[in-house]
Amino acid sequence: MSFHNYNALRIGFAGKGFTFHPKLHIFHLTSKIVTWIGSANLTESAFNGNVELVAEFEDQGEAIAWFDAAWQASPVPDDDWLHSYQEKASLSRPSAEAVVPQMEPPTDPFAAPFENWPKYLRALRILDKQWLQRYDSRYGVLSGENSYVTTIEAAKPLFDKDWSTLSESDAKILLGLKGPNSNDYGLLGAMSRALTAKNTLLTANPRNLPRRQRIVEALREVIRSRNDKAFLTTLRRGYEAIDQLPGFGEGVTSRLLALAKPDVLVSVNNQSIEGLSKLCGIPTSKLKTPEGYIKLIQWVMNSEWWKSPRPKDPGEARIWQVRAALLDGLVYNGEHFEREGSR
Repeated sequence: MSFHNYNALRIGFAGKGFTFHPKLHIFHLTSKIVTWIGSANLTESAFNGNVELVAEFEDQGEAIAWFDAAWQASPVPDDDWLHSYQEKASLSRPSAEAVVPQMEPPTDPFAAPFENWPKYLRALRILDKQWLQRYDSRYGVLSGENSYVTTIEAAKPLFDKDWSTLSESDAKILLGLKGPNSNDYGLLGAMSRALTAKNTLLTANPRNLPRRQRIVEALREVIRSRNDKAFLTTLRRGYEAIDQLPGFGEGVTSRLLALAKPDVLVSVNNQSIEGLSKLCGIPTSKLKTPEGYIKLIQWVMNSEWWKSPRPKDPGEARIWQVRAALLDGLVYNGEHFEREGSR
């Protein structure tokens, strides 16, 4: 009870016959009092995972007056009440075995081919849950603080920008590096060791600006191209235009292409290449070449899950729009996250 006496922790409880259930958060700032009212408890899951509804407004005294009245009407628990509460909680608490989340079996993309879009989508959603649990919601395939979807969407507006004026944040998104506010864009391959590529996009100088222009023009041509037979010819031209730059290889090239046209193109990087090879049957050494990359994209475009029409459901359509790039999430082996906590 010492915490209660020193106002470090104050406990009240509802009288008999009803439950006290409102969520009210009052913040005493230097110049004002801000109040939150809504569905969210003051927990990690409420503010970093659940879907909650909270209204914020500046309090003029009404909220504090209401709380004070409610507090005065709430009995202060004594030791007997606390012991009784503890006993009831222990009786209602499930066993340790029961609280372990029942996860679906790990998805093995090689054991069950993606026969259609529903099966592909289901595999992505299962993996998303597994990633969120494994990385405490920091990384996910479809959701979480950092995901493939948010990485791709962060990059989308950059292909319409003038690359001679790329900001540091823009360059980090394209390169898959960590940005401000704990944003990690390393999904689809982090180019932290591609020193020349990093220098090209992070440093604007007379040598790098023409290279940037060459890259973005190649990417825009690929973006504009329709997904037909002629597309592969355009893709080959764009791939080679970037891949042939000094210090650029299949990792940087395929990442930029996947960000530019995620509905069709795939990133080929050290963490995904073996898995991609098993899926499409192309040797890893071949996947590192323009010819092998074109064959990989042919395999993608011939797959039933890829040829599915755009779903009507907005959430599902959002995933469908980046469906090819999401292959990386299914074959990524996880070593980088385990070693560095990011990719």
